[in-house]
Amino acid sequence: SANRHLAIYPAGLMTENGLTTPIPEATGKFIKWLGADVYIAKTKGTYLTNPKWGKGMRKGKVTLDVTKFLSKEELKAYSTEELQKMICEQLDYNAYKNQEIDMVEYKNGNDVRGLENVLYWCPKCHKEFVIKNENTSSLKCECCGNEVYADNYGFLNPKTEQDICYKHPSDWYNALYNELKEEVVKDDNYCLESQTMIKMLNYKKHTFEEVGSGVVKLSRDGFVINGVIKGEEKEIFRARSRRGIG
Repeated sequence: SANRHLAIYPAGLMTENGLTTPIPEATGKFIKWLGADVYIAKTKGTYLTNPKWGKGMRKGKVTLDVTKFLSKEELKAYSTEELQKMICEQLDYNAYKNQEIDMVEYKNGNDVRGLENVLYWCPKCHKEFVIKNENTSSLKCECCGNEVYADNYGFLNPKTEQDICYKHPSDWYNALYNELKEEVVKDDNYCLESQTMIKMLNYKKHTFEEVGSGVVKLSRDGFVINGVIKGEEKEIFRARSRRGIG
């Protein structure tokens, strides 16, 4: 209706690494179609106050900035592709780069329990699932002994001069991601496999109910589930999206 405000959240997910999630490709087209004034709201501090991987809240500063992005008249001057690029740039977010500027101290901000589940790859020996909590404020590789500790600003520091450390956990995450991506790209037969419980939606009760168990595999071709569903042997296959790695 006229004279109403519409709020959309193209990057509304709280991530485990403090970085922006991908903006849906149709956002620019949708904004162009609306033909209304566009404002952008950006929140800072929520990630470090309540990290998705963490245990409990950390007292600190949270701010919300609202700015006018484009008027409905200005929208007409841009193509949907240009708008999409501009929106992605405006919504780009990096909690740790923002923290370098704001330098807000958070109570218990050095508690990294749970971060080992995100940063499970060692930057020194490059082995996976070897990072453990030495104590509430440090992460240590159980293989090579590489150790880092956190401060109340959320940054990481090397324990000794021999330890390899990314100050920003988001940079550590990116290094992990790039290492894994290279491994996947090089190996045509790369596959992830795990035992899984199978659940299906009960439309009458509006809940998911356990209907069996099996094995789920993810490869270049897509993912497949082999198992027993409601007492019958089943195979469910879904092809890989065209936007997949490689």
